[in-house]
Amino acid sequence: MKYLNTPENQLRAMAHRYGAEGAAVRRELIRRKAVGYWDGSSKTIVGFVPEFVEKPIMAKPVVMTTARKVEKTMTGRGR
Repeated sequence: MKYLNTPENQLRAMAHRYGAEGAAVRRELIRRKAVGYWDGSSKTIVGFVPEFVEKPIMAKPVVMTTARKVEKTMTGRGR
């Protein structure tokens, strides 16, 4: 009953205490979770984090050497 008006982020900070006080705080957190109570004080801010970042690759175009006979066949000048 003592912790009904205490914000959730303050209760989470006190939950690690020993003794009867820590047990009462943990019991209150469990009760709030079971009831579905949420005061918004422990809201986490989630920012957009991209999965990957595209980086330009600086590369020169590669010219593949082709056999002369294949080149002629491709252009239609060979047998």
